[in-house]
Amino acid sequence: MSDFKVGDKLNTKMISENAKLEWSRQPPNVKNFFKVLAKEADRRHKQLFPNYKYQPKCKPKDNDSIAPNTDIIEQYFDIQRYYNDLKK
Repeated sequence: MSDFKVGDKLNTKMISENAKLEWSRQPPNVKNFFKVLAKEADRRHKQLFPNYKYQPKCKPKDNDSIAPNTDIIEQYFDIQRYYNDLKK
């Protein structure tokens, strides 16, 4: 793995490979620290959001249509701008 310099353009693959290499170099006590930290974060999340269930949303297949989760206020202002332009 090459060393990175300030200003280098990095892509996701390069960053991921570097992170993997650096993680493999860490001693067991460092890895254990992050395992404990992850478990604690999970415990706190379950405490704060007991009914949370991950439910990913599917992206619409038609790029021209408005996404079903688009904020209604944003739609309202777009419509208002359209009507205001018609009045001019």
